Parts: sequence; structure tokens; C-alpha cells
Amino acid sequence: MAEIHYSDIRGFKYGCRRKWKYTSPLKYNLRPKMTPNPLSRGLAYHVAFDEYHKNGADPSVAFALEYRRIIARDRALGAIYDLEEVEDTLQTGVAVLAMYPKWSDENDTFEIVEGGIEERLQVPFFDNHTYDFRVDQRIRKADGTMWIHDFKTVKTMPTDDFFITADEQITGYLKACELKFGETYHGAIFTYILVKKPNEPKIIKSGNVSRAKIFTTPRRYYDAIINAGLDPVDYKDMLISLKKNVWFERFEIVKTQAQKDTQWSWHKRVAQMMLDYPDEDCYPSVTRMNCTGCVFQGPCLYEQQGSNPIELLKNQYVKSKAR
Repeated sequence: MAEIHYSDIRGFKYGCRRKWKYTSPLKYNLRPKMTPNPLSRGLAYHVAFDEYHKNGADPSVAFALEYRRIIARDRALGAIYDLEEVEDTLQTGVAVLAMYPKWSDENDTFEIVEGGIEERLQVPFFDNHTYDFRVDQRIRKADGTMWIHDFKTVKTMPTDDFFITADEQITGYLKACELKFGETYHGAIFTYILVKKPNEPKIIKSGNVSRAKIFTTPRRYYDAIINAGLDPVDYKDMLISLKKNVWFERFEIVKTQAQKDTQWSWHKRVAQMMLDYPDEDCYPSVTRMNCTGCVFQGPCLYEQQGSNPIELLKNQYVKSKAR
């Protein structure tokens, strides 16, 4: 059976059709030899959460091991990385994830169902096609209701929940879980992780700890006070204000049955359009938003100029493995 993924549906429906042609398993199924840093970082974070919740492993150690593995794999394929950026990403991930176990213990008020961590799942879709998807966690709340728990790494925390309320991907996943497991999934819980390294407090010429605005943890600031031989009482206001800095934030959304059923029918309609869609109709959508940072700019420009990008695709891209 052929697989249909939400990323294909999204790319076909909203994105550039030419990029969809390069990436979709229904077409070329390619990825660049070098994994874009935001993606490699996100993959490593997910492995860290997986290892922590499944095996009790230190998430900061699990992150470092997985991130280094991704970089080593890509470099073996000939990818060239900015090593300073790699090291900064590594240090940030380790620092942020060192704070996660305490936060998780204080905020996780649900039970992860057996086998419900980082699952690759599949349900019949239509004809000889399946809908393949992956969920971070399937959880049961204290009232017995089933939910999906999704982790998202971000550079800035969201200021409202509009986009996750309207999120098509998670709505489809909820319906797919209902079809897979035969029980109602009420909604989704999103845990956002701020990918920003806590700063080290500075000691000024007077020997005091700087009171300038700083994005750090109360613990780091407190340690700086003690290491400088100072009295924490004198910095009470700073220690209190630093509690406002958060690296983890959680949103919860409920989806009605009508929302789930409607989204599922839309997914099917778009997926059916994708099948046997001719290559010559995979035109580019040239916009600043689509093209900035696109990893297929090279072959796209070749096609724009009337050239065949096949050699470039062979040299700089590889086949994607199962998602």
C-alpha cells in the first residue's frame, strides 16, 4: 500500500508544488544531504523527550548524543556545517533540557498510555492507500479522556493559541487515533520549549552581580551571588523577577467530533488530488516566504532556466527514509 502523510497534504495544498514534487514520497522523495539546523535540532529534542519519558534517561545527554549523530551522518554524506552554529545549538539544547525533568514533574498531570511514546501509526485511508502519522505521546487524563501530547520547539513563545486551535495536522491525527484505537480523542496538549540558552550573570567592577535585565534562571543568578561571596537577601527583587522567565509553556485545545470528521474528509479530498498529479503541473510558487531558506533553490532555478536538474539532485540530495 502507498503511504500518505500530512506533510505531503500540507505541501500540496498550501506550499510550492515544485518543492512538493521534490519531497513527496509520491514523487522524488528527496531531502538535502545536510539536514537544516532547525529540523535536526527539533529531531534531537524529540529523541530527548522520548528517552526521558520512556527510559528515564537524562534528556540533555540524550539530546547531545542524537544531535551529534545527525551531524556526523550528514557530514559523512558530504554536508558542510557551520561548526560554531552546531556548538551553540548543542550547548543551548543541553542547558534547556537540564531544566525539563523538574518542570515535567511539576506540570504533567496525565498518564502516558503503554506504548504511547513517539509512535509511528497507520490507518486505512482510501483505495490502496494508508494515512501514516507519528504522535509524540498518547495520554490519558485523570478524568479518563484520551488526548495527544505534542512537543514544539520555538525561538519565541506564542502569545495566543489561535494557530494551534485551528491546527489541521493535530485535528487529523486525533481522528486517525480514533480510527486506530476505537475510542474518542478529545483534544491535544501542546508543550512549547523555548530554544534559548540561559545567560550567565555578570560580575561588575564593584564586585556585585549585575542587576541589568538578563534572560536567565533564578538558580543561575543565585549561584552567581553565592560564588561572589554576596548575600542573596540583597538581590531578592532580582531573584523574584527572574521567575517570570519561562522555557516551557503548555496550551490545551479541545476538538469537536464535527471538526475531526470534517478535517478528515478534507484530508482525503486533497490526497486524492495528489495521486497521479503530473510532474509538468508541479509549478513553482515564487514568493519571499516560500523561497527564503528553501533547500531546493538550486534545482528549482535550473528548471526555471529550462535545464534538467537531475545531476544536481543526484549530487546534493538523498532519498528520504520512512517517516
